[in-house]
Formats: sequence, C-alpha cells, structure tokens
Amino acid sequence: MEHRNPVSATSETSEAILCGNFSLSGSRKLHEVLLLTACIKYLPLGARTSKTKVIPLDDVIGVQCMKGSTNADTKAYLTLYLYPRGRSLTGSPTAVRHRSVVVFGLGSSHVFTENLETAHVWRQAIRGIMRPIASRRHFSAVWMVVINPSGGQGKAVRMFQERVGPILAEADIAFEVVVSEKLGHITGLARKLDLDKYSAIVIISGDGLIHEVINGLMTRPDWNRAIQTPLGLIPGGSGNALAASVHEACGETFTHDFPKHAALLLTKSIPVPLDLIYLETPSEERYAFLSIGWGIIADIDIESEKFRVLGETRFTVGGLQRLVGLRLYNGTLSYLPADASTPATTALYDDSLSTQSLPKPATDLLVPLSSPVPTSWTVVDGDFVSVYLASTSRLGVSNVGIPWAKLDDGLVYLFWVRGGAPKSAVASFLLNLGSGDHLKSQYVEMAAVRAFRLEPREKDGILTVDGERIQYGPIQGQVLPSLGRVMSRQPTA
Repeated sequence: MEHRNPVSATSETSEAILCGNFSLSGSRKLHEVLLLTACIKYLPLGARTSKTKVIPLDDVIGVQCMKGSTNADTKAYLTLYLYPRGRSLTGSPTAVRHRSVVVFGLGSSHVFTENLETAHVWRQAIRGIMRPIASRRHFSAVWMVVINPSGGQGKAVRMFQERVGPILAEADIAFEVVVSEKLGHITGLARKLDLDKYSAIVIISGDGLIHEVINGLMTRPDWNRAIQTPLGLIPGGSGNALAASVHEACGETFTHDFPKHAALLLTKSIPVPLDLIYLETPSEERYAFLSIGWGIIADIDIESEKFRVLGETRFTVGGLQRLVGLRLYNGTLSYLPADASTPATTALYDDSLSTQSLPKPATDLLVPLSSPVPTSWTVVDGDFVSVYLASTSRLGVSNVGIPWAKLDDGLVYLFWVRGGAPKSAVASFLLNLGSGDHLKSQYVEMAAVRAFRLEPREKDGILTVDGERIQYGPIQGQVLPSLGRVMSRQPTA
C-alpha cells in the first residue's frame, strides 16, 4: 500500500500521516483523504481546496472496518463514529453532541483482503491518535460494568441497553455487565475483582454504588493497586453528584442527555486522581468520596427516599417538608483548618507489592475518637441547623456543593448553619444550593479542612456518608489526597 499519495502538492499532504483516494458513502466521486495529527481532511479529487471537509479527531469515538453487503463488493469500508458539538443560532459551538457516521470505501485492489489490510492500517493509526499513551492501559482490557437496577427511577438497565452500551460498542470497548442483586453485592464483587482481567469499572447508578465499589476495593489486601482502577461514571441515580462534578471539571455537559454524554466522555477518557476521605466511627471504618451530612440536608436526603420515583425532584419535595418542621441538632463540630497542617501522604502503587497485604493509608492527623482533639483544631459547640462536608463541586446535577472544589485538591470543605437562623434564611440557603450562592448567606460559615470530627449529643438522628445513611453517633475523618482514580478528560476549549 502506498501511504503517501501526492494527489495535490500541498504542505498538508506532505505532513499527512496517511493519504489515500477513497469513495465516500453517498457520493460517486473519489475523494482524497488525509490523516493529520488532529483531524481527517477530505475533498473530491480535482476540487478546489475550499471544498475540503474536516473531521476533528476529538469528535471521533470509534473507527471500525467492515465488509460490503454483497460478496461481489471487494471494497473494505472504514466507518467513523462521530459526536461533534452542535451549533447555536450564532454559529458558536454548544456543549451538546450529536451522532454522525462517515463511511469511506477503500477499493484500490480487486482483492477484498488487501483492501481490508489497508483499512486496518488506517484504523490503527486513527486509534493511536485518539487514545494517547496515558489512556491506553485502561482501554487495553475488559471493562466491568455494574448496574444498580433500582437506582433513580429504576430505569438503569434499559438506559444502558439503549443509550450507553451502543456507544461503548461503537468505540470498540470490550465490557461485561453485572446487575446488582442486593445491598453489598457490588462491594463483594469489587473485593474479588480480577485486576489483570478488568482495566476499569463503569458504574451505572447514583453515588451509593460508587461508595460500595470504593469500599470493596479498599478492603482488599492489594488495596493500593486496586483503588487505582479507574472508575467510569454513568448517572443512574437521583443525585449523581460525582458524575456531574467530573463533567463540570472537564467542560462536558451534564444538563442535557447526561447518560449519553457520560458514555461519550468514557470513550475518550484518561484516568485522573480523586481525593478520598477516611472515616472512623465507634463501630467501623470506611471511605468516602463525596460528602458527610448532619442536619437538614442529611434529613432531606434520607427522608425523601419515599419520593425516589420523582428522580431529583424528590429533594425539592423533601426540603419543603423539612422546612415546615425545622429541627435543631445539638453537638460539637471540630476541624483542622487546611492552613494548619501539611497534607497527609498516600502510598503510590508499586508492582512489587501488588499481591501483598499492605498497611492502610496514613491517618496521622487523627487521634482516637475517645481522646480530645488536638489543640491546633478549631472547636464549634452548640445547636446547628445543618453541618455538611463536601469534597466535590456538585451535590447533584441541580445542586452546587463547593463551586471551586477540585477532584484532587486535597481538601474537604465544611459549611454549617448554626441554630437561630430564621426559617426564611434556611429556605434561601436550600434554594441557593442550585446556584452556589448558599455560601454567601450571612448565616453560613465555612472552612477548608484536612480533618474533622462531629459529635452529636442526641441519641437518635440521621447521619449520611456519600448520601447513604450510617449508624448515628460520633464520626471523624481525614482527607486522603489523590488516592482514587476516575475516568475524565482534559478540559476542552
């Protein structure tokens, strides 16, 4: 095969990685096709350069080689699956992506196998550009897809079959599907996952199943390797806070057809670091990635479960109910401000240790729960309307947590409302979660922290971790910077 076919003496032709003359589906004319480092350009042979069309490789999620529909057809067909951004009325690009397919017919030989060989050369070259070295490892093996069938409005399985699976197939990603059977099922699966067989875990659920996966990985003897398995996030629950935070961080939409755009992000993804939070209560240890809640936000999260069929609207309904019967929560909040210590360190993965039982991550900023907090900590005592710790920019698709929070900034952000705030101020606080203006209220106090302790005085109440209810009582925790991995991409212009 002749890789460089100088049909037109242009500088682009000389700089092309590959060049050939192919037919184009829907056109009878042969086209000169150039593969460049950032795009594919093509135009009819002999046409003016103004007729050139461009396919940015950033829009291409997959490329496949196919045979024609009849035995007499000796061409090999190079099929490109594209999802370019739409255009506004003014012509500027929007965040919404739409599917398109371009098919080139390669028929320079009368022998199909020779044309197919040429098509495979193009396919491999395009894929090599699409997937940089940093991302190839997690594309190199099978992805484990785990689905919570009852998450959100109970449509996760159908959503995967109709809207997510086909995109992964177009991107030529191998995957296996497991549907969660009960609480804790996926925790056990993560605990036993064959890390040599599976290179990523895709979670189709809300934030609860992500919590299960992370804690399953962290209870393994080889947790240090396991926790670096990239997690792909497809929104299938009511909150979907981490998925929304990932999309916000890299400039991809999460307000229009979120599942489709989440699947598209995975096809072009790279693993990026994710902060985790070590948590300790009198009865257990666990790991969080999102939030710890006590007070009105936690109450709304749990008490609105009966409205799950409403999707994210359930939080609005629950908020109205809780405002009517506003509660106060008495206890002690203690924290280590971010500027009062150096970040805790976490061990990096070492191949030589992958099968050994390793000590857990260092939690040197904490003292036993039964001991007083160190004197360098700040202590706030009294009645509270809400105490909340968030490590991500979003608390949900429609709710902002900390607008400036990064996935790996090594911090957790604590904000609280003390008792005595009027109902009107609390209502404004809840309503402004949608814009991020909740932090501007005169009744809201906030601190960036590396460690914290929360000690409720009541015997009964609601305490949440990553949106799920845990046993009520004292809890403390410490940020573990960049310990986990999620699948994201570099921000786009």
